Amino acid sequence: MKHFVVGCLLLLAVSPLWGGVNAQEKGDVARYIEGLRGGDPSGRVKAAEALANLGPSAQDATPALVDCLQDKNPLLRQKAIIALGLIRGHPKLAVPALVKALDDKGILPEGAGTTIPQSAVLALANYGPEAADAVPALLERAKSGPPDLKGQCVVALGRIKAQGERVVPLLLEYLTGKDDGYLRGQAARALVRFGPDRAFVSPLRKAFACEDVQERDRKATIQYQVLRALGDLGKYAEPEIPWMLTVFKDRANPRTVRDGALQAIAGLGPVGKKAIPELVKCLTTKEYNSDSNTITRTLLVFGDDAVNPLKETLQSKDRHARLYAIQALERFGPRAKAAIPELQKLVNDDDRGIRAAARFALVAIEKK
Repeated sequence: MKHFVVGCLLLLAVSPLWGGVNAQEKGDVARYIEGLRGGDPSGRVKAAEALANLGPSAQDATPALVDCLQDKNPLLRQKAIIALGLIRGHPKLAVPALVKALDDKGILPEGAGTTIPQSAVLALANYGPEAADAVPALLERAKSGPPDLKGQCVVALGRIKAQGERVVPLLLEYLTGKDDGYLRGQAARALVRFGPDRAFVSPLRKAFACEDVQERDRKATIQYQVLRALGDLGKYAEPEIPWMLTVFKDRANPRTVRDGALQAIAGLGPVGKKAIPELVKCLTTKEYNSDSNTITRTLLVFGDDAVNPLKETLQSKDRHARLYAIQALERFGPRAKAAIPELQKLVNDDDRGIRAAARFALVAIEKK
């Protein structure tokens, strides 16, 4: 399942949109289109793979790739589907063909990766809102397909973000229903794409409990996804900041979950700044030494608003607090200029470690 999730994320990473197609690329596309129509099965598969690598610049190949979906070779059909998803051209032509491919039962050679229906779902997800016509078919498979395909369909429905009146009830059902693999976490991330909406906060909080999930790693993955979804709700999840901090501070929680709580706070936007005082307190407390890097990354998201609390900590009598505040300010670089006077004082501190850390921080902050 983990390999499937990774594969899903990799294919969903959209290729860069190029401003234009140069002559060489255009020539390559034409050559690979001819390769698709050639007689050598291996050569046709390689042509489809090459077109996938060209991404959106190969849009002229869309009709030929759609034709390949009728070929007898299942591997060619799969490679053509993957290429269509990465090229994302001519949705009116490609999307109906990809919907038909959801029922493709072709057997692929070992090691070929995702099944043909899975590849089709991922391709449709890459089309985003342009694949709105695929929503009914994806909904049907999200309800009755095998677990892996269900999860992919849920992810795709979130990416397409259409027909929310039909999709959101199903996502809420999966979010609060009996656990089915990683479906709850996937539903959480898909749900917030139809928001942000205050109504999503309560079901997400309830989903976090995962009381029916016994496997520790799977539970942690789902909880991480739920936290990240809450972070995407911005101001609507502001009341959950104290709870998110509690999740982070509970060292009985897996590292994935604790990091997810901080990422959720960072994702809240401006309202997340309310967590700064508590985060600085944690950063400068020995109990959270091993979390200093993660806490600092979160503070960096809030920029100037985090500098003053760190600067004030430089006056603490606690050596540990001063040291970790200095190191955090060093990470802020020029944005921490307000702390320069206090750091300059620490260059003459009685503690050699404090003196050295202050000098390093000043170098980073004063760097032009």
